[in-house]
Amino acid sequence: MKYKKIKSKIAYKNHWFSIENHSVIKPNGQKGVYSFLKKSSGVVIIALDNDKSIFFTKEYRYPINKRVWQLPAGSTEGNNLIKEAAKELFEETGLKAKTIKKIGGFFIAPGHENTFVHVLVATNLDKSNIGLNFKGGDEDISDITKIEITKIKKMIKRGEINCGISVAALNIFLCSKNY
Repeated sequence: MKYKKIKSKIAYKNHWFSIENHSVIKPNGQKGVYSFLKKSSGVVIIALDNDKSIFFTKEYRYPINKRVWQLPAGSTEGNNLIKEAAKELFEETGLKAKTIKKIGGFFIAPGHENTFVHVLVATNLDKSNIGLNFKGGDEDISDITKIEITKIKKMIKRGEINCGISVAALNIFLCSKNY
């Protein structure tokens, strides 16, 4: 037996996400409440340069009060993943890519949110505007850096790259035949 929803209500909502409370009947037949975060899907972009290095941003993240290395990423607003990825890549880094392709995806935390993230690889990069765009908006990006894949693996092992979305996307990339 699966969970059976009796009713649902939105406990909180803003522009980016909502928190829903569902009254349910659990698989064991008991009544209960299942609350979760509901958010649109997202994209994470692996901007792969000709020398097999990947571009990262260093961004301040308020909930953990730290700057972390991350791949460019964001929520999607439409159905065209390639267009959404190109927009996010340019907004956060100033990079433009001639080629962007989807290589996989994953659910962030399916036990308490519904968010699915699409992993895309951007190649044939135009770096002429790098860093010009990332200081605006509501993001606190302090650096854009290109890192060699061998160094990325060491940084993950040492816990220096610890953004879960970035680590998951890199795992999909490193297990693929895209580099």
